Amino acid sequence: MKKLYPLLLTLLSFSIFSNTLTANAIDDLDEVIDFANAARNNAKTARTAANDLAVLYFQLNDDNISGYIQVIINEMNQLESNTDEINFFIQSAASQNSNIDPTNIQSWAGQMEGLGDDVTNKAFALEQLIQTGQRSAARAKFRSLKADLNQIISLAKQVRDEAKFWKTIAQTYDVRIELIYYGQVYNGSTTLGGFYAYNQDLDEYFYPTQTLEDKTFIDLPGGTYTFGSFDGYFDGTNTVDVTLNSNLEGSDGFIVIQLNYWSE
Repeated sequence: MKKLYPLLLTLLSFSIFSNTLTANAIDDLDEVIDFANAARNNAKTARTAANDLAVLYFQLNDDNISGYIQVIINEMNQLESNTDEINFFIQSAASQNSNIDPTNIQSWAGQMEGLGDDVTNKAFALEQLIQTGQRSAARAKFRSLKADLNQIISLAKQVRDEAKFWKTIAQTYDVRIELIYYGQVYNGSTTLGGFYAYNQDLDEYFYPTQTLEDKTFIDLPGGTYTFGSFDGYFDGTNTVDVTLNSNLEGSDGFIVIQLNYWSE
């Protein structure tokens, strides 16, 4: 029995390490979600200020709009900080979990930051146009500024939704296949060529932990899977589509997927 201790310790250490990475990636994605919400609120607050400015100047003919301009600029400064945090935490999450692709979020965060700079420049320009009485040009600048803010709001939602998707993927699950033959669990011999789990979200196949004949999958990324087997000479199984979630886990921590086994 003593010879088993190093192996058991190695497996235990790997499990702890893997679970820690999973937890860290999920925590990082939670930060991305929080900063995406903050960035969205920056743009919405700036848009409210822009709308109030428009009412004051274009409807009430009051050019005392400097306070609204300052709100817009302050929110865009905060937006830049929030997009920096988004980039930091999505890269950190990707470094913790190789299934996470940060490309879209990084691209959208970059677009948000660029639009924030444009909004700041347009806010200064709008203030100058109003101060010099260029009403028609000011109206066009306001519309362009507001369009930028609406785009930032949309991009921030995309960042948030993408992070939520990767958070689902970052959660891992242990799965065990059971063969059902005439309504009973079958543990006899087969000529099956092995088992597979196809992750529909990642477009990637996963295979059992040890050998193709094994029925155990360890640390499958979250998502919707097609589970099935490779037909043998005279036998096979059906396929089953399952979206993995913690509610499916048994007391041993495994999700059991049952495949109907047939043999000629």
